[in-house]
Amino acid sequence: MIDRDFLKQFTEVPSVGTACEPVLNLLTTRLGTAWSRRWVSDGYALFQRHPGDVEDLKVILITHVDEVGGLVYGSQGEEFATRCIGNVPQIFAEAQLQGFDYLAESGAEAFPVQGRVGVVGEEDRLLLSGEAIRPYRTAFTFLQETVFEGDSIAGKALDPRVTAYAALEAALALQSPEVGLLFVIDRKSTRLNSSHSSVSRMPSS
Repeated sequence: MIDRDFLKQFTEVPSVGTACEPVLNLLTTRLGTAWSRRWVSDGYALFQRHPGDVEDLKVILITHVDEVGGLVYGSQGEEFATRCIGNVPQIFAEAQLQGFDYLAESGAEAFPVQGRVGVVGEEDRLLLSGEAIRPYRTAFTFLQETVFEGDSIAGKALDPRVTAYAALEAALALQSPEVGLLFVIDRKSTRLNSSHSSVSRMPSS
């Protein structure tokens, strides 16, 4: 049975690049105290069922949990220049966005930001505005509610998070110290998507 309440929360929580503490803390809570967490802040988190150690692992389920978004750089007047990750400035500027501190621990710490495309030097850049923005500390991503309709799901971050959810539930069903969960962050791929929104067909529950 698919836990739609958790999957909604899991896909909506903001986590970009290595600013992934909100989503990793959500996973830590889901797995509970019976699972250990080994955390490498610029690469991954490895979860394993107690009382196992790394040497006991025979299978590792690897997925990624970061999403497209970006980081805030220096100010441009009353706005801030950004570095976009995984999509072009125009796509972000046309969408609702949320910002959060790089060291945020929960999605509840996110706040609304507004974006537009401006020219910095000779380059099109996404310029953000918002009261809570801090230069070189704020990350941003899409702000979109996850919606279920029949056996379909629409929302943001579905590519990584639905796959990660499947791996998570498989490991929870097995409850074996020989099976690990490796959640990767800060993907090096910057393949451009045509849209921030996606729709996926869910497996039968």
